[in-house]
Amino acid sequence: MRHKTAELSGALLDAAVALAQGKRPKIEAIHGYDHCYILVPYDDGSQVNSGRTEWIYFAPSSQWNEGGPIIELNGITVTHVFNEPNKWRAGLVYWGEGGFDGPMGEGHTPLIAAMRAYVLGKLGEEVDLP
Repeated sequence: MRHKTAELSGALLDAAVALAQGKRPKIEAIHGYDHCYILVPYDDGSQVNSGRTEWIYFAPSSQWNEGGPIIELNGITVTHVFNEPNKWRAGLVYWGEGGFDGPMGEGHTPLIAAMRAYVLGKLGEEVDLP
């Protein structure tokens, strides 16, 4: 199903971030709430489980320990919109002929704005999600 990047939130936004990173996300409803999971290598330090994988919870649009590194690694700028208490803008800034330019995202939190900008830059204005 196609979704507009600028309108993504919650598990759908998290799944789009996972897709943008080349991961395979899945969304499950647990206790009435949707959650995004990604498949990662399982590592318990032993050779016995080598090659095994597991699904882990993934929420970069609400968890700074997951969204923060994406912001840092991609040079995403985040700015609070003046005189609008719950509005943030974020962008992947590139130097172009006309100065700074790049995909911009908005949201009611810095992480949502940044993850929307990230997905827009990697996947475009619309995203196919399960």
